Amino acid sequence: MKNLLAAVFAIAIAATFACAVEPAAEPADLTERLLRSRTSAVPMRPFAQTGDALNLSTAYSLQNAVHEKLLQRGESLAGYKVAFTTKKSLNHWKVTEPCLGTLYWSDIVPSGDTIDSANFVNFHIEAEIAFTLKAAITSIPKRTEDLDSFVGSVHLCFDIPDLRFTKDKGWPTVTDLVADSLGAHGWTLGGGIDPKLLDSDLEVELYRNGELHSRGPVTATFGGPWNVLAWLAQNRIDAKQPLQAGQVVLTGPLAKAYLPASNADAPGFYEARAKGLGAISINVK
Repeated sequence: MKNLLAAVFAIAIAATFACAVEPAAEPADLTERLLRSRTSAVPMRPFAQTGDALNLSTAYSLQNAVHEKLLQRGESLAGYKVAFTTKKSLNHWKVTEPCLGTLYWSDIVPSGDTIDSANFVNFHIEAEIAFTLKAAITSIPKRTEDLDSFVGSVHLCFDIPDLRFTKDKGWPTVTDLVADSLGAHGWTLGGGIDPKLLDSDLEVELYRNGELHSRGPVTATFGGPWNVLAWLAQNRIDAKQPLQAGQVVLTGPLAKAYLPASNADAPGFYEARAKGLGAISINVK
């Protein structure tokens, strides 16, 4: 399975690691910059624009440092989100495999609730499939579909990230996003179903104010969310931090995200629908 995943995702990131320079600022300063933006909606300049260019290794180190600080402040790890799970997103961000960020229980937004766009630097919203695990994944089964024995339920979900970097002088890089845990901010879980009932022909729809914004098949994420779960599970095993029972995994957007030009266009009623998984909604003011 590990060799199969390596072939699927074509892991070839050594050149990315080698080409970036060391950040000018101390890691502790960058960690505080990330924490301040996350907790106070203070926009950040992309790190390369402040002389602090990162590579993926240093970006994940910063993500982990922020994670440890959040745990010290009383946050509780809920699971992970995975991004860049389609060929289009891999090509756009010039990466060769998905990336991960951390989720916290304090950020969950119940379906039907209202959130304030003022708490975001750059609001956006994505409709996805999520898994809730019922058992730790300490090894990957030979067949990806056998991962369903580790999953307690499958959900329709929103990922409601915050792009906390300024865009006026150029967009952030993938290493900026990784350092900031892929903008992890809010997330919504719909009701769960038995994983064996997940339809491989499923389509997910994202609506804004009653109008269809985008639609995408469940296979958009590398042939299906099971492949994404397999990638993440192997990543966490390699990091000696295997996925645990009760953790939630967001597997990446199936329909095009709604990313307004500014937060002035964020308010509205958002709904995701998928046959067999029901519907979820949030209001943004």
